[in-house]
Amino acid sequence: FLNDFLDGGILIRTPIFSQNNLDPRESLIELSKNHISLIPIGYIAVYFTHQNISLRQYQTIITATIILFLGLILGAILAQNMARNITTPIILLANAVKRIKEGQLNVQIQSNASGELQTLVNGFNSMSDSLFEAREEMQVAIEQATADINSTNTALEEQNVELNIARKEAIASSRVKSEFLANMSHEIRTPMNGVIGFTNLLLKTPLNEKQKLHLQTISNSSAGLLKIIDDILDFSKIEAGKMNMEQHSLNLTNCIDDTLALLAPSAQAKNLEIIGIVYKEVPKNLLGDAGRISQILNNLCANAIKFTEKGTIQVRVMLENQTDSRVRLKFNISDTGIGLSEKQQKILFQAFTQADTTTTRRFGGTGLGLVISKKLIESMNGKIGLDSQENIGSTFWFTLELAKDLNAEPVTVFGFPGKKILFHDANNLSQLATKYLLNQLGTQIDTANSIDNLESLVTKSNRLDKDIHLIIVGGYEANNQQLKQLQEIAGKLEIPLVILINSNDHHIIRTFIDSDFDKHLSKPLTLNSTYEILSKWLNHGQASLPLTKVSNTKLIRKDLRILCVDDNDANLRLIQAFVDDFDLQADFVDGGSKAVHKASICNYDLIFMDIQMPSMDGIAATKEIRKLNQHNSKIPIVALTAHAIKGERERIIESGMDDFLTKPIAQDDLRKNIQKWTKSAVVYKTKKPVEEPVSTNTKKDNVRSVDWKLSLRNSNGKEDLAKQMLEMLIQSFGESERKLSYFLKNNDLEKLIAEVHKIHGATAYCGVPLLKELACKYESELKLHGVSHDAKIVNDLFIKEMKSVTKTSKKYLS
Repeated sequence: FLNDFLDGGILIRTPIFSQNNLDPRESLIELSKNHISLIPIGYIAVYFTHQNISLRQYQTIITATIILFLGLILGAILAQNMARNITTPIILLANAVKRIKEGQLNVQIQSNASGELQTLVNGFNSMSDSLFEAREEMQVAIEQATADINSTNTALEEQNVELNIARKEAIASSRVKSEFLANMSHEIRTPMNGVIGFTNLLLKTPLNEKQKLHLQTISNSSAGLLKIIDDILDFSKIEAGKMNMEQHSLNLTNCIDDTLALLAPSAQAKNLEIIGIVYKEVPKNLLGDAGRISQILNNLCANAIKFTEKGTIQVRVMLENQTDSRVRLKFNISDTGIGLSEKQQKILFQAFTQADTTTTRRFGGTGLGLVISKKLIESMNGKIGLDSQENIGSTFWFTLELAKDLNAEPVTVFGFPGKKILFHDANNLSQLATKYLLNQLGTQIDTANSIDNLESLVTKSNRLDKDIHLIIVGGYEANNQQLKQLQEIAGKLEIPLVILINSNDHHIIRTFIDSDFDKHLSKPLTLNSTYEILSKWLNHGQASLPLTKVSNTKLIRKDLRILCVDDNDANLRLIQAFVDDFDLQADFVDGGSKAVHKASICNYDLIFMDIQMPSMDGIAATKEIRKLNQHNSKIPIVALTAHAIKGERERIIESGMDDFLTKPIAQDDLRKNIQKWTKSAVVYKTKKPVEEPVSTNTKKDNVRSVDWKLSLRNSNGKEDLAKQMLEMLIQSFGESERKLSYFLKNNDLEKLIAEVHKIHGATAYCGVPLLKELACKYESELKLHGVSHDAKIVNDLFIKEMKSVTKTSKKYLS
């Protein structure tokens, strides 16, 4: 090969060999290696130059550059078209979405896009229109709803105002109703108590049978009317939520005994026996409201008596459950009366409803007794129900949760151990109850099924030389031959024979006495009365235990000491006159601060405290006394006040006082209150004086100013005391009139009320009914409405009446 570079070019020359047998696939080098001889026959020369290549390069570069520029121009044109047809609409869409997000729902996109983008733009514009229209519609709906709400709110506000007015009217109506009921109760109860009291006094005087029948009818009707009044008042209290349960020590056995004793005459009038059993598992010392429990029992037992024509009423009390501090008791009241149908049972506990509402119904009543009982039971965490069969009888039951009185002394009943009694009663239930009672007294009881069987037991015991200390028989008439035969046997053996009589009627009892049955017990038997009477026959008049251990009879304390506090001298003198008749020690002070001082140096068993007093009133004095030594911090304090408006009692009790007495105070009420809080019997030093009322010729016009008979009653029949109190009242009129005028002129309400209250308290013990009535109205008007126009009118009448009292009283004081 020959390579030469000529003139910037390249010359390539190669020889050409001749060989017929050469393999064209072998190279010259391989042929030479194989030593094959080659014969050159010529040369081939190729000349390469750069000129054409450079030209071609330049041409290529120019062409590429042109193509590049053309591509760029075309790309720019395409990019511009793309921006106009794709990018711009997308940006517009993004901005529009942002504006919609900001709340501009009426956004419209103007675009020249084509194809799918234009379809998207058109869809977006449609969506924007729909959203805008929807928002407009929603705005209209919101405005309409707002208008409706405003209208509703306006209506609600009007309704709330109306409801508030109605509520105030209802409260005012309830207050007026409560005050009306309280006033009507007082106004009706006062004359009714007089009717009942004097009727009972007349019944004790010699009367013919017709007069006695009429008086008994009056007495029964009056008692029935009072019962209706009490039911209505209790129902109104329950409806108002003002029925409060007291918590005092109570003996359930005594509570049952007292209730049955009260109802016994009405049961015995229908020849029914009423029996009570308190099972021995029932704790003796409990805490509760004995009055309300008695009321429940009275309602249920009275219904049982009302709907029973023959048979027995039985009251049983049993223990249902107990813990260390509480008990659940179950009370059963069973009768053998007419019973109730299922329909009647469903409406039984509805107010003002009777099982028989027809015009021909035989049994009266308000229909409130069971409703009141149900509410009272529920307030003591109990339940009430009944089991009844028509024409067979009913059993009303209720449960109560009561607290145990852990501080009370254990009640121990000692009876007659070793004493053997033979007993028979024709009424099986009565026999069971009496046997249970006698067992509690420690006696050994043998019961018989009949008088014949009883005679056999007596004869057998005598033959075996066994002592029989007493024979008790019940359920037979005085003229029963078997009973008389038993009497002869008992008389021969010198065994006391006691007859159980289902009556307290002295005529019936007289028939037994006339038949030589001088030893008797009246049903229903109670633990206390049975103990007292049996002690005479079993121990020859000597009881096995002092009676106070069994009964509630109070011991007489010679060291009893009380404190009486009242700023009104007349009131204090009257209380002193009352207390002087009692066998006890008493101190008297005329102010709250003096009472605190007395209580700090002396130990008292009871304090009677006036409420409204100058310097320190009764409530403030009570709080100070409670801060003293341990004894006086727990001493019972009884409030005395002349004006008991609604809520006064609750306010006084909440202040720390224990009880409440309203002036004028009767001497016997004072005595009972002392006994209640001191647990001591209070006896009179001498027999209470009884004086004939002083007769006067006072004209009718003046009787209202000074009622001398009332003055004597208020002073317990003591004429000197009546004159003294009336004179003291009149002497205070001059200063009181000046104070009233001054306080009224200066609108000094507090001092004005205090002065009126002072006069009001003094009038309570003098026979000045009109002045007392005006004082009450004046004080009420001031407390309710302040120094009003009506108060000024009452003030003028008040002062005028004081002058009338001064003038009229001269004939009594001369």
